[in-house]
Amino acid sequence: DSSGRRRRRRRSGKKEGEKIVVGKLPIPPGFMAWKQNVETTVVSCSRKGQEESFDWIRAVYKAVDEDAMALLVSRPRTSWESLDAKLRTALLHITIGELGRLIHAANEEHIFQNQRMLSGRQILWHIYRHYRFDESRKLEFTLYDLSQIKFSGKDKDLEHYLLSWKE
Repeated sequence: DSSGRRRRRRRSGKKEGEKIVVGKLPIPPGFMAWKQNVETTVVSCSRKGQEESFDWIRAVYKAVDEDAMALLVSRPRTSWESLDAKLRTALLHITIGELGRLIHAANEEHIFQNQRMLSGRQILWHIYRHYRFDESRKLEFTLYDLSQIKFSGKDKDLEHYLLSWKE
């Protein structure tokens, strides 16, 4: 019941954030930093504990390489519904171009089949899947990335290069 939820919320002492704001979708080299920012933002917005919130959002990334069906089919538990709706809103605001078209089409199909919208985690799953790295093309991307490096010989440029290469 709602009075029980209010008592639990009061006991935790933390109020859920009003909204989730995530940065625009990155170019592939910036994806890991973007992903970590999304995870951190969701965890800090959640009224639940850090570990529980991190496990909840991290399950999406794990599902990219494992069996995603449970995540895609499951409905958010009531205790996560509000946070998931905020995540969905934030992600739909930044999905543009081909990826945006694919996600909006997947959402329409999901509505048609299940009479409900994709959850925020489901949309995030589609984004992660879009950025998933194809190991068979690793050498191709690595050589291309190396060919795009411009180094002027200054120490500051080398530091910038090393930091961006690690991403």
